[in-house]
Amino acid sequence: MDFCEKERPRFEIFRKNYNHKEDIISLFRAMMYGAIFKFSDPAQWGSIILATAWMERIFSNLYRFYNLERHLNEGKEAGREICAMLDIVPSVRQPEEPKWPESGMRGKVELRNVNMKYPGVETLILKNINCFVEPFHCIAFVGRTGSGKTTLASLLVGEYDPTKGEIFIDGIDLKELDYNRYRKEIAIVSQKIDLFDGTIAENVCKAKPSATTDEIIAALKKADAWEFVEKTTKGLETLIGEDGVQLSGGQRQRLAIARALVRNPKILILDEATSSLDAESQAEVQKTIDNLMQKRLATIFIIAHRLSTIRQADQIIVLDNGEIAESGSHQKLVQSNGLFNQFLKTETEYLSEIKKLKEEANDEPSY
Repeated sequence: MDFCEKERPRFEIFRKNYNHKEDIISLFRAMMYGAIFKFSDPAQWGSIILATAWMERIFSNLYRFYNLERHLNEGKEAGREICAMLDIVPSVRQPEEPKWPESGMRGKVELRNVNMKYPGVETLILKNINCFVEPFHCIAFVGRTGSGKTTLASLLVGEYDPTKGEIFIDGIDLKELDYNRYRKEIAIVSQKIDLFDGTIAENVCKAKPSATTDEIIAALKKADAWEFVEKTTKGLETLIGEDGVQLSGGQRQRLAIARALVRNPKILILDEATSSLDAESQAEVQKTIDNLMQKRLATIFIIAHRLSTIRQADQIIVLDNGEIAESGSHQKLVQSNGLFNQFLKTETEYLSEIKKLKEEANDEPSY
């Protein structure tokens, strides 16, 4: 509502100017046509038709001029908004005296009484979150939509500071950690990935422009993507098209994982990495994720809706309304008959229903 009220004056000015321009052009056109047909000799109507054609061209250029004015005004407004955005002071910045682990980052993460609410919102998204993750282990967060899973990922990346509580990376408070170096040691693969119109090698290098060919191939192998890349006619130089249109969903996702792994991150965040894939593509990507967990290449955080993707996680935390409802291994949570088990039963029933519908569709006679 506030946005509509702020935009109303600009809209009213545009509407009035547009109506006035239409009225002026229509009146001017009527006067010229009236003058032509009143004072011209019928024997010269060929000249009249030619003059009319030229007038139409003049009016079309006049319309273009008015459109140019509209575009200039829109550009002026866009420039004003960009300048306003550039004036915003980031809430998360490099500390004046940044700290860094003496032995380098290993990926040990601890959350102590973390509470979070977004600026301008009074409702707490996360409430008293406590968890501890050993280096090179995998922890998964599950819960209903809006339970705070993605907010946790944003805190770990460093996009926001917690409203209350602390996040420790290798024993150092994230607020005091060298922010610039930390962002180079983490990687995130989200549900919506962005690929570019270029080669496979160029897309992988976006995360590390200085990566060598050997590093690119190593990252593709870690992501189980080298197999399909090797089968292409040009290998690393294969063009994938805008947003990777030449690749399947599973191939695109594995390429995104390879782009994250080329940096050799100490912390890897997979935010709904398989939720938009079909069953076959999900199986391909899931194999990649399972291999990453087994090889202990990084400390892995998985944000998941599909519970089948986190069976091998070292620890699963179930969030409910921003709080930890229960935690433990997959086997322990299944045996506890708690909220996780309810989610698992719902997912199993849903998948069974889908399978039943497919079988019924296949059994229908074709005519």
